[in-house]
Amino acid sequence: YTKFTFGNIEASYEIDSLNLITLSGGGYLGNSISDGLSTFTSMNLNRQITRKYTTLNNSENGFGSVSGSLSYQKTYKKPDQNLTFSYSIDASPMNTDITSEINPEINFTGYKQHSENSAKGLEHTVQVDYYDPLNKKHMIEVGGKYILRQNTSDSKIERFNGNSWVDDPSRVNDLDYDQHIASMYGGYAYKYKTITAKAGFRGEYTFNDGLSKSFEGNIPFTNKQFDVVPYINLNMMLKKGNMLSFAYTQRLNRPGIWYLNPYVNDSDPMNIRYGNPELETVRRNSVNVGYRKASLKWNFGVNLSGNFSSNNIEEIRRIDEY
Repeated sequence: YTKFTFGNIEASYEIDSLNLITLSGGGYLGNSISDGLSTFTSMNLNRQITRKYTTLNNSENGFGSVSGSLSYQKTYKKPDQNLTFSYSIDASPMNTDITSEINPEINFTGYKQHSENSAKGLEHTVQVDYYDPLNKKHMIEVGGKYILRQNTSDSKIERFNGNSWVDDPSRVNDLDYDQHIASMYGGYAYKYKTITAKAGFRGEYTFNDGLSKSFEGNIPFTNKQFDVVPYINLNMMLKKGNMLSFAYTQRLNRPGIWYLNPYVNDSDPMNIRYGNPELETVRRNSVNVGYRKASLKWNFGVNLSGNFSSNNIEEIRRIDEY
């Protein structure tokens, strides 16, 4: 079964007509308990069973997401001109308690294992944004952001020796991981009669700093990435409610911690996994061309879009002889 607890809060204070402070927060916490039974069977080319065992699992999982933010917005007497400072914090706790019992049937050694894992993700974000419509034709926007993501994972694993539980440090796989992201952006928009054009960029520097801890020793790893992401938007209003649009942008997809972690995880002897700390950010290019026709009675629209990238992150699987 699973149970949740939710909560939210929001408040604002208007210093005067041009200055506003906003505070918000909320999140949820949950807990689930489950039991499971599974069977593993392997066969040779003659379809003869070479190995078979069953696994009985009892697990309890605690999870949640809690966040809060504080922002200050200053508006100016010029319409739409504004300056915003903000800070936000997000926490994602996760606790796991699993007891598993392996019952051998053919060519396998049984055991009983108990594992506990306490993991936590904490994210801090500081951001500043400024928007200024210089006049009826020209507008600019600039801003900057810094993100710190902190992730920890601590575990304890025990094996049952027939009389009592005994620590098994050889199965431990702990992790400390920090990700720093510093970015800035700038944009310019131009309006002339029925044409609106907007272009800009976002520059990001990412630094990943991790420490994989196991029985065999600690493995530090780092990963650095720098990316400049452009975008272009163009809209043109034609006669009789016809409109054409064009957009080009790039999106970044950073490799997650489990893709970067070089620790060899062989807790399941049939599925051994490890990451690559040299992975780079994936750039996804997106192009969209659209047409829309609007009238008082009906609307009609057609969009043609495409996405392409040249450095996707893929999982490589190898089958070795046992």
